[in-house]
Amino acid sequence: LIHDDLPAMDDDDMRRGKPSFHCQFGEANAILVGDLLLGLAHHHMVHVDGLDPATHMALLRWLTTVMGPQGLVMGQWAEFNTACEDAQSLQIIQNLKTAKIFEVAAAMAGCLAHVEPAVQAKLVTLGQRLGQCYQWLDDLEDFAQDQAQHKTALNAMGHVSIEAGHAQVRDQLQVLYQEAHGLPNPQPVVHYIDFFQATFDALCAKTQ
Repeated sequence: LIHDDLPAMDDDDMRRGKPSFHCQFGEANAILVGDLLLGLAHHHMVHVDGLDPATHMALLRWLTTVMGPQGLVMGQWAEFNTACEDAQSLQIIQNLKTAKIFEVAAAMAGCLAHVEPAVQAKLVTLGQRLGQCYQWLDDLEDFAQDQAQHKTALNAMGHVSIEAGHAQVRDQLQVLYQEAHGLPNPQPVVHYIDFFQATFDALCAKTQ
């Protein structure tokens, strides 16, 4: 997120109601601290105690997929170097930039719980869908703020209509509820989906 806010990337001056890191401490420090945090994530994962070797290695493999050609870096590259003119092309970028993080988090939870392969596959799919839904909600929230400030949307809502954004979230929420109830213990996941539903309801009221 520190890197994402930089002037060369999304050029955001605010992050969750506060000045972005580079606005407070400068771009050079923002680059260094962002790199540091990425390294620390791997450092802490390597030094986790009490895991059997197979589980430990599986967690490390999932963590490394967040970055690189199948994750954040490729998503960021695609956002700046490819045309984003429809929902399908936007979804590809969202899958790499945002959904991949949720997907990996869900997969790592499955590894730690030693779930069956079929359940692990469901968790991975649910994680990806949660990430897609989160990104659309985030873009809708930014759109509402941009409207209030009479600014041009610089995210997905600059390429598709507000109605299309709402339709994406409605469809994803419906599928998420259906797929969550296919898990052995759906309630923890349903709790997060309920939060997304409440957030969407509030955004709909703002953007009508």
